[in-house]
Amino acid sequence: MPKKGRHQDSIVKRNIALVTRYYYWSEIWQRKHERVLETLENEEFFIRTATIDVIIRNDDDVYTKLAKEKPTIKDLQARFPAFHFEDNPHSWKKC
Repeated sequence: MPKKGRHQDSIVKRNIALVTRYYYWSEIWQRKHERVLETLENEEFFIRTATIDVIIRNDDDVYTKLAKEKPTIKDLQARFPAFHFEDNPHSWKKC
């Protein structure tokens, strides 16, 4: 019997987008972990912070790849055009 709910490909795409947004808020905007989780839960993905934490831990290879590549704001925007990415003037990394 087929599993009900979201299609696995959609979940994978959502998780990659979520980890990318976590990277954006935590590395580029240098926000604290708790604040990033609140933003992702209440403003962007509307899933519980506990679920977000699990996704981030399970997809740490995505985060590690982003941290290694250090994509620019332009790169992130190209990958995820539905999201708004803007530069943090106080960031260690200029895009």
